[in-house]
Amino acid sequence: MSDLAEDMRRIQLLRVEEKVGKLAAKMSVPLILLIMFPIVILILAPGVMQVEFNVGQ
Repeated sequence: MSDLAEDMRRIQLLRVEEKVGKLAAKMSVPLILLIMFPIVILILAPGVMQVEFNVGQ
């Protein structure tokens, strides 16, 4: 009986670890869209504005 309980706990732990692994992959898309994209815009914006200002003159 204790062997069965230990096996069930091990299987449950493996399922949880699998779900955590999948969650990391699913969270990468919102991370890129909500964090990385605005950071890239903030980094590139001054250069783009300066180029547009110089072209307009």
